[in-house]
Order: sequence, then C-alpha cells, then structure tokens
Amino acid sequence: MKTLKFLAVCLLMFSTLLSLFSCGLNSNANTSPEATTPQEPPQININVGSDVTLPSIDKDNLKFADAVKLRPSKEGFVFAGWYSDENLTDYIIPDHITATQYSKGTLYPKWIEVNPITCAVRADVATITDSGRSKQKMDIAFLDSLNLTDLKRAGYTKLHITVSYDVREVNDGYQYVFLYQDKNCAQPKDEEGSLADMIWGDSLDGILGNKDPGDPTLLYTHKGEHGSGKKDSSWATQSFTLSLSIDDIIDHLYIRYGASGKDEDTWECKNIFVTVTPIQ
Repeated sequence: MKTLKFLAVCLLMFSTLLSLFSCGLNSNANTSPEATTPQEPPQININVGSDVTLPSIDKDNLKFADAVKLRPSKEGFVFAGWYSDENLTDYIIPDHITATQYSKGTLYPKWIEVNPITCAVRADVATITDSGRSKQKMDIAFLDSLNLTDLKRAGYTKLHITVSYDVREVNDGYQYVFLYQDKNCAQPKDEEGSLADMIWGDSLDGILGNKDPGDPTLLYTHKGEHGSGKKDSSWATQSFTLSLSIDDIIDHLYIRYGASGKDEDTWECKNIFVTVTPIQ
C-alpha cells in the first residue's frame, strides 16, 4: 500500500514538473526580440544639381525618413522618386526603407519626361462581323514608352486616351470598339445584338464606364454608327476619348471589335491610332 502511495506521489510530481517545463518552452517560443529602429546615418547626402529646387529643409535636424519624402522640382522634368545609388537601381519606398538604405544615407533623384504618346496600331483593313467580339481581329497599342511604374511613382493616377480609326460600312449597323486590359475575352452569353445593345444602348452609352460584369478585363466600350441609320460605304474617320485609372493598365491596351444590327452588319476599319496622355 505504501508502495502504491509512493508511486502516486512520484507521478504527480513528475506531471507537475513536465507541465512547468512545457509552459517555459511555450513562453520562450512566443517571445520575440523587440523591433529595432534603424539608426540614422551619420550624414544625409542629397545628390542634386544646381538646376534642381528642393523644398526648404532644416539640414541639422533632418531625418532620413523625412528626406525621402521630399519632392524636388526641375524645369522640364517630373520627379519619379529617390534611389540609394547613382545608377538608379535601388528604389527607396518612403514607408519601407531598408536598413541598407538607411546605412548609406544617400539620395539620388530620378527624373522623367512626361509627354503624350501616339501609337500607330494598324494601317491595313480588317473586316468586322457580328459573330462575337472574341472572334474578331485583336489589335494591341503598345505602351512601353510610357513606363507606367515611373509614372505612378511620380504621382500620375489617370490616362487620358483618344482612339481614332477609319470606318466604312459593308452593311448598315452599329460598330463597336472594345478596350481590354489583356488578351483575354470572356465571350458573353449574348453578343452585341442583344446584351450589349441593352447595356451600351444610346440611353446608357457612357454610364458605368461601359463595363460588362461578364467580361472582367473589359475596360471600355464605344458604340458608333457610321451613316446615321443607313448604309454608308465611304471611308470616314471616327474617334472617341476616355479616361482610365493608370492601375487599370497592366502593360498595353488591347483592342477588339464587334457589330450589331437588324440583319447583316459587317463593317471595315483601318488606320487605328491611340494617343495616351498621363494625368496627375
């Protein structure tokens, strides 16, 4: 009997010790070192030329995190952020400065020129039918020269876009131009003759950015009528303008086409031009 009591006491003590040991391990596992703030560099070097204007600063009390938020100006150019190296490869994110960038304490500005660009998209003739937008010719307006990343860092938020094209009717009807975010085109259940006429009809043209919930990468739809109610087989230039968020553009602008009408409504287009102007 004494032996059983002794074993019971031993088991209780062992269980208690094991529990305390386990708590100690968990406590250590959940303890993380305190976050440390990067030390200020001994000196902040803002590398700008005499042709650059800096906001008024107190050099003696200037903190590196505040220096990174300065926006200098230079005639004819737009400021597109600070870099920690002369070759402008290490961009400094104002709210996420790395320890290495702190230790360097150097700032080099990037300057960009911001001008409208015009893309000559296509010169030859393409025939458009009412068989569905995904089955038509797809064009691409290449926007590489805009450098969207630099524009965003410079504070640009929108793109003003003008699309122009020559059009002639093979049959009387409506002509559609669709601007897409990428090459994908989710074929709507109903095509331009029904669903699109309801969404983009004359009374709703321009409402809600002309987007289609069933086609998520569609950015904008333009509905035109060449000939005003009757067939017009002569060539004429048409254009439309719009503004898009710069975040809507992934790389380029993708263009598709469509047609609708009572019967056959084929049309042709050529000389497609897209002009893009960045807007702050």
